Amino acid sequence: MRRYRLRRLWRVNCEAVVRAAGQNLKRLLKKRGWSRHPWPQGAENALLFGFFRCFLRCFSKGGRDDSFLLSFPFNRRKSSTESFSTGCILGWLGRCTLADGDLSATEQMYQRAMTVIGKLLKQDPENRDHLHLQATQLADLGDLLLSQGRYADAKAAHEQSLQIKEHLGDLVGQSVSRVGLGAIALEQGVYAEAQQRYQQALTTFQTLGEPASEAILWHQLGVVAQAQQDWLQAERCFRESLALEEQLRDLVGAARTCNHLGQVAADTDRFEEAKGWYQRSLVLNEQTDVER
Repeated sequence: MRRYRLRRLWRVNCEAVVRAAGQNLKRLLKKRGWSRHPWPQGAENALLFGFFRCFLRCFSKGGRDDSFLLSFPFNRRKSSTESFSTGCILGWLGRCTLADGDLSATEQMYQRAMTVIGKLLKQDPENRDHLHLQATQLADLGDLLLSQGRYADAKAAHEQSLQIKEHLGDLVGQSVSRVGLGAIALEQGVYAEAQQRYQQALTTFQTLGEPASEAILWHQLGVVAQAQQDWLQAERCFRESLALEEQLRDLVGAARTCNHLGQVAADTDRFEEAKGWYQRSLVLNEQTDVER
Protein backbone atom coordinates (compact mmCIF):
# COMPACT_ATOMS: atom_id res chain seq x y z
CA MET A 1 0.00 0.00 0.00
CA ARG A 2 2.83 2.40 0.87
CA ARG A 3 4.51 1.65 -2.47
CA TYR A 4 1.24 2.30 -4.31
CA ARG A 5 0.84 5.64 -2.53
CA LEU A 6 4.43 6.63 -3.38
CA ARG A 7 3.87 5.81 -7.05
CA ARG A 8 0.69 7.84 -7.03
CA LEU A 9 2.48 10.74 -5.33
CA TRP A 10 5.26 10.52 -7.94
CA ARG A 11 2.68 10.78 -10.67
CA VAL A 12 0.97 13.78 -9.10
CA ASN A 13 4.32 15.53 -8.64
CA CYS A 14 5.28 14.78 -12.24
CA GLU A 15 2.05 16.22 -13.61
CA ALA A 16 2.40 19.26 -11.35
CA VAL A 17 5.88 19.96 -12.73
CA VAL A 18 4.64 19.62 -16.31
CA ARG A 19 1.74 21.98 -15.65
CA ALA A 20 4.03 24.48 -13.91
CA ALA A 21 6.43 24.33 -16.85
CA GLY A 22 3.59 25.02 -19.23
CA GLN A 23 2.34 27.99 -17.23
CA ASN A 24 5.83 29.47 -16.91
CA LEU A 25 6.44 29.12 -20.63
CA LYS A 26 3.06 30.67 -21.38
CA ARG A 27 3.98 33.70 -19.31
CA LEU A 28 7.40 33.94 -20.93
CA LEU A 29 6.06 33.52 -24.45
CA LYS A 30 3.28 36.02 -23.84
CA LYS A 31 6.03 38.52 -23.13
CA ARG A 32 8.51 37.42 -25.81
CA GLY A 33 6.34 35.87 -28.54
CA TRP A 34 6.57 32.76 -30.75
CA SER A 35 8.28 31.74 -33.96
CA ARG A 36 9.85 34.73 -35.72
CA HIS A 37 9.28 36.95 -32.69
CA PRO A 38 12.10 37.45 -30.16
CA TRP A 39 12.97 34.30 -28.22
CA PRO A 40 14.85 34.02 -24.91
CA GLN A 41 18.60 34.10 -25.39
CA GLY A 42 21.65 33.51 -23.23
CA ALA A 43 20.86 32.83 -19.61
CA GLU A 44 17.12 32.42 -20.19
CA ASN A 45 17.75 29.83 -22.88
CA ALA A 46 20.18 27.99 -20.61
CA LEU A 47 17.61 28.02 -17.81
CA LEU A 48 15.02 26.43 -20.07
CA PHE A 49 17.44 23.70 -21.08
CA GLY A 50 18.53 23.24 -17.48
CA PHE A 51 14.98 22.90 -16.25
CA PHE A 52 14.08 20.23 -18.78
CA ARG A 53 17.31 18.31 -18.16
CA CYS A 54 16.63 18.28 -14.41
CA PHE A 55 13.00 17.39 -14.99
CA LEU A 56 13.78 14.40 -17.17
CA ARG A 57 16.62 13.15 -14.98
CA CYS A 58 14.73 13.53 -11.70
CA PHE A 59 11.68 11.65 -12.88
CA SER A 60 13.38 8.88 -14.85
CA LYS A 61 14.45 5.72 -13.03
CA GLY A 62 17.99 6.34 -11.95
CA GLY A 63 18.42 9.22 -14.37
CA ARG A 64 20.29 6.96 -16.78
CA ASP A 65 19.40 8.52 -20.15
CA ASP A 66 21.77 11.31 -21.26
CA SER A 67 20.31 11.62 -24.79
CA PHE A 68 17.26 13.41 -23.46
CA LEU A 69 16.99 15.65 -26.52
CA LEU A 70 16.08 12.69 -28.72
CA SER A 71 14.30 10.41 -26.25
CA PHE A 72 11.97 10.85 -23.34
CA PRO A 73 13.27 8.63 -20.51
CA PHE A 74 10.16 7.47 -18.70
CA ASN A 75 10.83 3.76 -18.17
CA ARG A 76 7.21 2.85 -17.74
CA ARG A 77 4.02 2.92 -19.72
CA LYS A 78 2.67 6.44 -20.13
CA SER A 79 -0.91 7.54 -19.71
CA SER A 80 -2.48 9.70 -22.44
CA THR A 81 -1.97 12.75 -20.21
CA GLU A 82 1.74 12.02 -19.86
CA SER A 83 2.09 11.35 -23.60
CA PHE A 84 0.43 14.66 -24.33
CA SER A 85 2.84 16.36 -21.94
CA THR A 86 5.70 14.59 -23.72
CA GLY A 87 4.55 16.03 -27.04
CA CYS A 88 4.35 19.52 -25.55
CA ILE A 89 7.80 19.31 -24.00
CA LEU A 90 9.39 18.01 -27.19
CA GLY A 91 7.90 20.96 -29.05
CA TRP A 92 9.26 23.40 -26.45
CA LEU A 93 12.68 21.78 -26.63
CA GLY A 94 12.55 22.11 -30.41
CA ARG A 95 12.03 25.85 -30.05
CA CYS A 96 15.02 26.03 -27.70
CA THR A 97 17.29 24.19 -30.14
CA LEU A 98 16.01 26.41 -32.95
CA ALA A 99 16.99 29.49 -30.94
CA ASP A 100 20.48 28.00 -30.69
CA GLY A 101 20.60 27.52 -34.46
CA ASP A 102 20.63 23.70 -34.46
CA LEU A 103 18.17 23.09 -37.30
CA SER A 104 18.81 19.35 -37.53
CA ALA A 105 18.09 18.75 -33.84
CA THR A 106 15.05 21.01 -34.06
CA GLU A 107 13.58 19.02 -36.94
CA GLN A 108 14.17 15.75 -35.08
CA MET A 109 12.45 17.20 -32.03
CA TYR A 110 9.42 18.38 -34.02
CA GLN A 111 9.15 15.06 -35.84
CA ARG A 112 9.31 13.15 -32.55
CA ALA A 113 6.60 15.38 -31.12
CA MET A 114 4.48 14.70 -34.22
CA THR A 115 4.96 10.94 -33.72
CA VAL A 116 3.77 11.18 -30.11
CA ILE A 117 0.68 13.20 -31.03
CA GLY A 118 -0.04 10.94 -33.99
CA LYS A 119 -0.25 7.94 -31.68
CA LEU A 120 -2.62 9.80 -29.38
CA LEU A 121 -4.87 10.76 -32.27
CA LYS A 122 -5.11 7.12 -33.37
CA GLN A 123 -6.65 6.42 -29.97
CA ASP A 124 -8.94 9.47 -29.99
CA PRO A 125 -9.12 11.12 -33.46
CA GLU A 126 -11.44 13.94 -32.36
CA ASN A 127 -9.62 15.03 -29.19
CA ARG A 128 -9.47 18.81 -29.57
CA ASP A 129 -6.38 19.28 -27.38
CA HIS A 130 -4.44 16.70 -29.37
CA LEU A 131 -5.58 18.17 -32.69
CA HIS A 132 -4.66 21.66 -31.56
CA LEU A 133 -1.17 20.51 -30.55
CA GLN A 134 -0.73 18.66 -33.84
CA ALA A 135 -1.66 21.79 -35.79
CA THR A 136 0.76 23.89 -33.73
CA GLN A 137 3.60 21.43 -34.27
CA LEU A 138 2.88 21.36 -38.02
CA ALA A 139 3.02 25.17 -38.16
CA ASP A 140 6.35 25.17 -36.30
CA LEU A 141 7.69 22.51 -38.63
CA GLY A 142 6.50 24.52 -41.63
CA ASP A 143 8.37 27.60 -40.42
CA LEU A 144 11.52 25.53 -39.92
CA LEU A 145 11.30 23.99 -43.40
CA LEU A 146 10.74 27.44 -44.91
CA SER A 147 13.93 28.70 -43.26
CA GLN A 148 15.76 25.83 -44.99
CA GLY A 149 14.28 26.66 -48.40
CA ARG A 150 12.24 23.43 -48.49
CA TYR A 151 9.18 25.17 -49.87
CA ALA A 152 7.09 22.17 -50.94
CA ASP A 153 7.45 20.45 -47.55
CA ALA A 154 6.85 23.74 -45.71
CA LYS A 155 3.68 24.40 -47.70
CA ALA A 156 2.39 20.88 -47.06
CA ALA A 157 2.93 21.28 -43.30
CA HIS A 158 1.16 24.66 -43.16
CA GLU A 159 -1.73 23.46 -45.34
CA GLN A 160 -2.26 20.45 -43.07
CA SER A 161 -2.14 22.75 -40.05
CA LEU A 162 -4.71 25.03 -41.69
CA GLN A 163 -7.06 22.11 -42.36
CA ILE A 164 -6.96 21.08 -38.72
CA LYS A 165 -7.56 24.65 -37.53
CA GLU A 166 -10.53 24.95 -39.88
CA HIS A 167 -11.90 21.70 -38.49
CA LEU A 168 -11.51 23.06 -34.96
CA GLY A 169 -12.99 26.44 -35.87
CA ASP A 170 -9.85 28.16 -34.55
CA LEU A 171 -9.83 31.54 -36.31
CA VAL A 172 -6.52 32.70 -34.84
CA GLY A 173 -4.85 29.40 -35.70
CA GLN A 174 -6.19 29.60 -39.26
CA SER A 175 -4.72 33.08 -39.62
CA VAL A 176 -1.33 31.93 -38.31
CA SER A 177 -1.28 29.14 -40.91
CA ARG A 178 -2.27 31.58 -43.65
CA VAL A 179 0.57 33.88 -42.63
CA GLY A 180 2.96 30.93 -42.96
CA LEU A 181 1.58 30.09 -46.40
CA GLY A 182 1.83 33.75 -47.38
CA ALA A 183 5.49 33.80 -46.34
CA ILE A 184 6.19 30.75 -48.51
CA ALA A 185 4.46 32.34 -51.50
CA LEU A 186 6.38 35.59 -50.96
CA GLU A 187 9.71 33.73 -50.86
CA GLN A 188 8.82 31.99 -54.13
CA GLY A 189 7.67 35.20 -55.81
CA VAL A 190 4.04 34.05 -56.07
CA TYR A 191 2.79 37.49 -55.11
CA ALA A 192 -0.92 37.03 -55.86
CA GLU A 193 -1.12 34.10 -53.45
CA ALA A 194 0.97 35.90 -50.84
CA GLN A 195 -1.34 38.92 -50.99
CA GLN A 196 -4.44 36.73 -50.76
CA ARG A 197 -3.13 34.80 -47.73
CA TYR A 198 -2.05 37.94 -45.89
CA GLN A 199 -5.31 39.73 -46.66
CA GLN A 200 -7.38 36.83 -45.34
CA ALA A 201 -5.36 36.80 -42.12
CA LEU A 202 -5.61 40.60 -41.80
CA THR A 203 -9.39 40.52 -42.16
CA THR A 204 -9.65 37.91 -39.40
CA PHE A 205 -7.42 39.84 -37.01
CA GLN A 206 -9.37 43.03 -37.68
CA THR A 207 -12.58 41.20 -36.81
CA LEU A 208 -11.02 39.82 -33.63
CA GLY A 209 -9.58 43.20 -32.63
CA GLU A 210 -5.89 42.21 -32.64
CA PRO A 211 -4.01 45.44 -33.53
CA ALA A 212 -0.53 43.96 -33.03
CA SER A 213 -1.26 41.22 -35.55
CA GLU A 214 -2.91 43.75 -37.85
CA ALA A 215 0.30 45.82 -37.85
CA ILE A 216 2.34 42.79 -38.88
CA LEU A 217 -0.06 41.91 -41.69
CA TRP A 218 -0.16 45.48 -43.03
CA HIS A 219 3.63 45.43 -43.05
CA GLN A 220 3.74 42.13 -44.95
CA LEU A 221 1.21 43.39 -47.49
CA GLY A 222 3.50 46.38 -47.96
CA VAL A 223 6.44 44.04 -48.59
CA VAL A 224 4.39 42.19 -51.24
CA ALA A 225 3.47 45.45 -52.98
CA GLN A 226 7.06 46.70 -52.73
CA ALA A 227 8.36 43.51 -54.36
CA GLN A 228 6.03 44.20 -57.30
CA GLN A 229 7.09 47.87 -57.43
CA ASP A 230 3.55 48.99 -56.64
CA TRP A 231 4.86 51.99 -54.73
CA LEU A 232 1.52 53.62 -53.91
CA GLN A 233 0.08 50.43 -52.42
CA ALA A 234 3.32 49.68 -50.60
CA GLU A 235 3.39 53.12 -48.99
CA ARG A 236 -0.26 52.88 -48.02
CA CYS A 237 0.26 49.51 -46.31
CA PHE A 238 3.42 50.61 -44.52
CA ARG A 239 1.72 53.75 -43.23
CA GLU A 240 -1.18 51.66 -41.89
CA SER A 241 1.33 49.41 -40.15
CA LEU A 242 3.29 52.33 -38.74
CA ALA A 243 0.17 53.98 -37.29
CA LEU A 244 -0.66 50.80 -35.35
CA GLU A 245 2.92 50.24 -34.24
CA GLU A 246 3.17 53.78 -32.87
CA GLN A 247 -0.17 53.35 -31.12
CA LEU A 248 1.13 50.14 -29.51
CA ARG A 249 4.54 51.65 -28.70
CA ASP A 250 6.18 48.93 -30.79
CA LEU A 251 9.48 50.74 -31.35
CA VAL A 252 11.19 47.84 -33.11
CA GLY A 253 8.31 47.36 -35.54
CA ALA A 254 7.98 51.09 -36.15
CA ALA A 255 11.71 51.41 -36.91
CA ARG A 256 11.52 48.53 -39.36
CA THR A 257 8.51 50.04 -41.10
CA CYS A 258 10.20 53.46 -41.32
CA ASN A 259 13.08 51.75 -43.11
CA HIS A 260 10.70 50.33 -45.67
CA LEU A 261 9.03 53.71 -46.15
CA GLY A 262 12.50 55.13 -46.70
CA GLN A 263 13.18 52.49 -49.34
CA VAL A 264 9.92 53.26 -51.13
CA ALA A 265 10.70 56.99 -51.10
CA ALA A 266 14.23 56.40 -52.42
CA ASP A 267 12.98 54.06 -55.15
CA THR A 268 10.62 56.81 -56.34
CA ASP A 269 13.39 59.45 -56.30
CA ARG A 270 12.11 61.25 -53.20
CA PHE A 271 15.48 61.30 -51.52
CA GLU A 272 14.82 64.06 -48.99
CA GLU A 273 11.74 62.20 -47.78
CA ALA A 274 13.72 58.95 -47.67
CA LYS A 275 16.34 60.67 -45.52
CA GLY A 276 13.61 61.73 -43.08
CA TRP A 277 12.28 58.18 -42.77
CA TYR A 278 15.75 56.77 -42.16
CA GLN A 279 16.49 59.41 -39.53
CA ARG A 280 13.21 58.60 -37.84
CA SER A 281 14.12 54.91 -37.85
CA LEU A 282 17.50 55.76 -36.32
CA VAL A 283 15.84 57.67 -33.47
CA LEU A 284 13.47 54.76 -32.80
CA ASN A 285 16.36 52.31 -32.73
CA GLU A 286 18.21 54.50 -30.25
CA GLN A 287 15.10 54.64 -28.05
CA THR A 288 14.86 50.86 -28.21
CA ASP A 289 18.49 50.53 -27.09
CA VAL A 290 17.84 52.84 -24.14
CA GLU A 291 14.74 50.89 -23.03
CA ARG A 292 16.69 47.66 -23.12
